[in-house]
Amino acid sequence: MPTKKEACAADIFIEAIRYATKKAERFKLEEIYQHLNLNYNQKQILREQIRSGNIFHSTFPLDHLDTDDGGSYVISASVEDRFRLLAYEDLQQARKSACHAWAMAIFSIFVSCTLGALSIHQSYEQNKSSNATSELLIEAINTTNKTLETIQKEQENKSK
Repeated sequence: MPTKKEACAADIFIEAIRYATKKAERFKLEEIYQHLNLNYNQKQILREQIRSGNIFHSTFPLDHLDTDDGGSYVISASVEDRFRLLAYEDLQQARKSACHAWAMAIFSIFVSCTLGALSIHQSYEQNKSSNATSELLIEAINTTNKTLETIQKEQENKSK
């Protein structure tokens, strides 16, 4: 997990690359400083990455970039910077999609659990009412049997 300082530096690089890719021509480093409103430490971090050739392209030697402000240096976004920005934006989109998928999965699990609980409750209620119905049916059959026995006995008594 990146520290807050590393995350802040990464944001500076992404915003600097984003700014540079929007520019159609070369520009001075001072333009990025002003656009991003960088403080001294942030400028120093950005200059170090430019000097080491990690980001941007310059036709001028950047050996002295670490000793002065570097605002007058003319730079441009390289093809590699453009691909880095595309990869970063793809990653951000993938993260959003993953968050959306995660939320949908949690919602689906919730719905499944709720429907499972409702199904169990419905089965219980149906079983309970089925038992009550069975008891009523048995009682009705017993009453009918007793009535038939009574009628049969009465007929047997009449026949005698």
